[in-house]
Amino acid sequence: MIELTPNEKRIIDNIIERFDFEKAHALFVTMGWTYYDEKDAPTVKMLESCARSILESLLANPKHTWCESGRFRATKNSESVALMLIFDDVVEESINE
Repeated sequence: MIELTPNEKRIIDNIIERFDFEKAHALFVTMGWTYYDEKDAPTVKMLESCARSILESLLANPKHTWCESGRFRATKNSESVALMLIFDDVVEESINE
């Protein structure tokens, strides 16, 4: 993996510091969301770790513009890096009968 620059590390730290992981945790609990085979919602520390991991992966790969895992999505463009909690409610039906 490519080593992150001090500026990239600062960006990640600032995003992690400003993101409301307590609110994200409350949403996980309310929605009954879990990770993997866990029976309970992930802890705040687990959520922070997941978010940090995808931000690091995104910034370590210059060609990538987004990365997602664990209901988090990180995006970047020439002007900014963003972290969001994603709520996808997908309904799919086959077009072939």
